[in-house]
Amino acid sequence: MIPDDYDGSPVSLLQLRANIERSGQVGQLVAGNYKSSVILVPLLEMDQAGQHLDYHRFSQQLEQLRTKYEQEGAVRLHITGFAKVAGDLIDGLRQVMLFLVLAIVICTGVLFWHTRCVRSSLLVVSCSLLAVVWLLGLLATLGYELDPYSILVPFLVFAIGMSHGAQKMNGIMQDIGRGQHRLMAARYTFRRLFLAGLTALLADAVGFAVLMVIQIEVIRDLAVAASIGVAVLIFTNLVLLPVLLSYLGLVKRPLGAVYARNWMRPREGAAASIRYGLSWIGSPSAAGPAWH
Repeated sequence: MIPDDYDGSPVSLLQLRANIERSGQVGQLVAGNYKSSVILVPLLEMDQAGQHLDYHRFSQQLEQLRTKYEQEGAVRLHITGFAKVAGDLIDGLRQVMLFLVLAIVICTGVLFWHTRCVRSSLLVVSCSLLAVVWLLGLLATLGYELDPYSILVPFLVFAIGMSHGAQKMNGIMQDIGRGQHRLMAARYTFRRLFLAGLTALLADAVGFAVLMVIQIEVIRDLAVAASIGVAVLIFTNLVLLPVLLSYLGLVKRPLGAVYARNWMRPREGAAASIRYGLSWIGSPSAAGPAWH
């Protein structure tokens, strides 16, 4: 549409206006009042060197162009598109990490309030963070990258890991409160909750994998990242966490309070304690497991 001899003169502007009207782009690429236009620039995923497009550097270059031409006061530039959003997201990565740290602190505080055990609380948080690290490593190994759509997947994996980890630790605490050794408590909890936890995580993974039927590349990448993250939790929170708790156990000081809170009603006092103790001694499980 722009003439080859365009020089900004009134004659060139009239010729440009006529070309625009003939093209039928008024209302699409050119505003109806001829005061604004769209510059559509398709981007290649790879540069000339065969490297992936650096969204951060590209976003900075766009900002330099915006600053250069807006300083003159004649034009205003509005930049949209996935590449610009990705660049802005990288610029705000510090804020994203701040939210992650805040989420870790809140989850750790709530877990410690429930267990009164620093060691086991940090262990659950560590296993959940380990799942996030494994997820990021597997994504890089498989050639995937986090984008504005999948940046929340690590938060999701951490939250699911904390949920399953808290369930495992609560079961072990209850068994230890009944008098079981930490190794036996970990075994009993593993047997009770592994199948249910495995079913829940596999259902989550399949649910995220269903998103791959959507014919949008970024949504498919999101589905792959979420499915991998949930699958990693099977190893870190369903298997690794009970094993570590069987070695480290829980501190003895808070177990009495937790045991009383979960298994005896405070208003019933000593009578409830005696009745519960007699019923536990008379039960078949009091003799201990039939295997070693």
